[in-house]
Amino acid sequence: MNAVETKPENPLLDGFVEDWFLCGDGTRLRFLHRGEGGIPLVMVPAFDCPADAYSLNAPELSTERPVYILEQRGHGYSDAPTHGRTVQRLAADVNEFIDFIGAPKVSLLGWSMGAAVLWAFIDLFGQSKVEKLVFVDQPPMLIADPYETTEERRRHGGQHIDLWHVKRVYNRDFYTAWPILSSYFEVPNLEVTAESIDRIPDDFARLISMIPEPPVVDKAHREFLAELVRNHIWSDWRGVFPLIEKPVLLLTGDAAHATTLECNEWVQETVRDCTWIRFSEEEFGGHDLCQTAYRKFNRCVSDFLR
Repeated sequence: MNAVETKPENPLLDGFVEDWFLCGDGTRLRFLHRGEGGIPLVMVPAFDCPADAYSLNAPELSTERPVYILEQRGHGYSDAPTHGRTVQRLAADVNEFIDFIGAPKVSLLGWSMGAAVLWAFIDLFGQSKVEKLVFVDQPPMLIADPYETTEERRRHGGQHIDLWHVKRVYNRDFYTAWPILSSYFEVPNLEVTAESIDRIPDDFARLISMIPEPPVVDKAHREFLAELVRNHIWSDWRGVFPLIEKPVLLLTGDAAHATTLECNEWVQETVRDCTWIRFSEEEFGGHDLCQTAYRKFNRCVSDFLR
C-alpha cells in the first residue's frame, strides 16, 4: 500500500491524535481524533479533501464530544488501492470504522461527497448505529437525465455532465480538473480568491493559511479519484431519503454550485425530521461553507448535536 506517514504539523489541530485504521480488505486509513464523553461525531470530508479540511471545525466541535475525522481511502495520506473506487466502498469503511472505535452510537457529518457516503451507509447498513446526521451542501443526484424537464432536474440538483470527459481529465491532469468539472454547473460557486479572502470575517485568511498543503496527488491516488468521481456523479440517492428516521441537519450555501433551492426543499420535505439552515451569499455561503462561514457552521452543528 502507499500510505505516507511523514506529514507537516497542523497547528489548528493541536491536541488531536493521528492514528491509522486497517480496513477488512487491508487498506490503511488515516484518522484524527480528540475529546471524551458523550456520543462521538464522525466527520467525513468532501471529495479530494484530507482530514485537515475540517481544521476550522473539529477543534470547537470536540470541546463537547469526541470527534473523529476519517480520511477516506484514495484521499490525503490514506491508501489508494486498485479496488474499492466507489461511494459504497467508502460507506463500508465508515461502517467498519464505527465498529473499530467501539461506540454504540455515533453522529455522522458529511460534506459534499461525504454526505453521499452517508446516504450509501444508510442504504447498506441502516441506522441502528446512528444518533444524528448532518448533510452539508450535496444534492441527491448530481447528473441530469437528458429526458427530464428543467423543473424535474432542479428537484434533485442534476447537471448535464460528461462523466467520461471528467474521468479522463482527472486521470490526465488532476490539478486542472476542478475548473473543468465546475464548468458543467449552471450556477458558479462562491470562490475564495486573492481579492475576496480578506473580506471573509473571523480571521479566515490567516487561519486558512495555517492549514498544511495536502499531499501531492500521486499516480495511485489520481487513478483512484478519477474512477471515484465518475461513480459519485452517476449515483442517485433519492430513494434513501424517505427511509431516514434519525434527526437531520441540512446545511446549504445560497451561493454554492452543487445544490439548488428546489433540491434542498425536496430534502426537507422528504426527510421526516429535517432542520434546514441556509447560508447566504453575504455570509460567504458557498460550497465550502464549513470553512468560509465556519463560525456559523460550528454553532449550527453544536446546537443540533446538543
